Amino acid sequence: NFEAARESYEQACKINPYIFRPHYNLGVTHQMLAAVAKSVKQMEEHLFKAVSVYLRAITLEPEDFETNLNISACYFQLGKHDLAEQYCLAAIRINPDSPQAYSNLGIIYDSLNRHHDAIAAFRNSLDIDTRQPKLLLNMGSSYMRQGLLRQAMHCFDLALRQDATLGAAYELKGMCAYQMKEYRQSLEAYERALLLDPRSAIAHRGLGVACMSL
Repeated sequence: NFEAARESYEQACKINPYIFRPHYNLGVTHQMLAAVAKSVKQMEEHLFKAVSVYLRAITLEPEDFETNLNISACYFQLGKHDLAEQYCLAAIRINPDSPQAYSNLGIIYDSLNRHHDAIAAFRNSLDIDTRQPKLLLNMGSSYMRQGLLRQAMHCFDLALRQDATLGAAYELKGMCAYQMKEYRQSLEAYERALLLDPRSAIAHRGLGVACMSL
């Protein structure tokens, strides 16, 4: 019950505005409310409130890793990528052994079209934790945007070795194979994606394009 939790944390913050934990919990609650919001407006309202509370929490505990990482995620969702980068780098400074922080930084850089920086961040994350199939999808997508298709395909294959149930990996593999003019391989990848998710519009469209090309 996120609304009830929000009211309780707000009361705790009012009663004693100098305790870190209620502010952090209130920020997390607004993030949860943003995730289940029924409109973009409601989502943005909760994200802005989360940012406001997290800024207060950071004033109380500047070196808290989770708060810096969470506020970075909020700023990213709000499209404020420069601020997202700032707080993500702060989180990495606090805990340089976090694969999640480097992964988030890679996604931020990719959104800023800084693909080389994104790849470097993804590599840093993989150096800490090699088993991250979804990160490999993001890394492969960054390679695709640079036109480095063989490197992208390698990432998608690695992701599928780690998790053969990732339909998105087959979708991206199909797209990559199509760009390489490997139409039969593209068709087979989209067919595998549809076996995992028969309702994937992306896979259906990709399969249609591959069939037309053949």
